[in-house]
Amino acid sequence: MKNVLIIIGLLSQSMFAVGQPTSSNIWLFTLSYEDKMPVIQYATKITDNKEYSNQPHFLADGDSLYFTQELVSGEATQMDVFKYNVQQRQHTNLTQSEASEYSPTPLPMSDGFSVIKVDEQGKQWLWAYAADSAYAGKLIDAEPVGYHVWTSKDTLMAFILGEPHTLQSFTLSGHQQIVDEFIGASLWPVPGTAMFSYTKNPAPESQPWTLMAYDKETAQSTVLSTMPGNNQYMAWTQDARALVVENSTILFWSLAPTNGDGEERGKVGDQLITEGDESDRWLPWLDISKYCPAGGTRLHLGKNDSYLAVVCNE
Repeated sequence: MKNVLIIIGLLSQSMFAVGQPTSSNIWLFTLSYEDKMPVIQYATKITDNKEYSNQPHFLADGDSLYFTQELVSGEATQMDVFKYNVQQRQHTNLTQSEASEYSPTPLPMSDGFSVIKVDEQGKQWLWAYAADSAYAGKLIDAEPVGYHVWTSKDTLMAFILGEPHTLQSFTLSGHQQIVDEFIGASLWPVPGTAMFSYTKNPAPESQPWTLMAYDKETAQSTVLSTMPGNNQYMAWTQDARALVVENSTILFWSLAPTNGDGEERGKVGDQLITEGDESDRWLPWLDISKYCPAGGTRLHLGKNDSYLAVVCNE
C-alpha cells in the first residue's frame, strides 16, 4: 500500500467538498410511501468506523450495493470496493488490491463493475472488474478520470480532472468528445428520459451549483435547476425527482410528467417543463437528522426506491 494511492480521495475532498469530514459512514434506510412521500421503516448503519466510507451504488437487483471503503494499515491507507448484501447483511471486499479503487458502478455489458483505479504513479484510470475477459482491465485511454456514468453498453460519460474539469463522452472503440466544462462529481441517468444529469459551477466560491441535463440523442445540454445550498451531489428517484442532502434534510425537485399527448418527459430544449412556475423550488422529502445529525453528501436509491443509502458525515 502506498500513500500516493489516496490522491483521488484528496482531490475530491479538497476541490468539491471543502470542510467535509474525512470520516463518513453509510446508512441504509428501508422506505415506504404515503402520498408519494417517504417514511423510514428501518434504518441500518452498514458501515461504522472512523475512516472514509462513500460512493454507494445499488446493483440492478436492488438487494445489494457497492461502496468505497478506506482501509488503514499503520501509516498506509488505500480504498477498496465492497459489496453489501441487504438481506444477508453481509460485506464482501471485491478488490482486495494494493491499488485504490473508487466510484464502483455496475457494468451494462458484462457481469462485474467499473471503477476509477489509481495506479502506482497516482494516475487515475477507468477500469473494469468483469467476468468477461474482453472487458476486464483498462477501458479507455483518457486520464485522470474522476467519475463516470454508462450511457449504453459501449458508451459512457466521464468527469476528467483538469483546468477546468470537463465532462467527456467516450466509446469503448476510442471516440472521445468534450460535452461541457466546470462540472461536478455527480453523474446519473434521468429516469424516464433520454437524458443524463450532471452538476456544474464555473465559480463555486461566488455562485450556487446548477443541475444540468445532457440529451445524448440531440447532443444538447440545458439547465434544469439551481442546486440548493452549496450542493453538487444528487440522485434520482424512479419518478424523476432529483434529491439532495441539505444539512440533515433530503430535498427534492421534480421534472413534470408527460404533458398528456404522449411526448417523452424531459426533452432538452423548449419541450423541457417543470412542475409549477418555480423551476428552482426544492421541497423537503425526508428528515434524516436522527441518523445524520452532522449532515450527509452522496445518496442513491435501489429496489424500486424502497432502499435509500446515504453517506453521513461523522
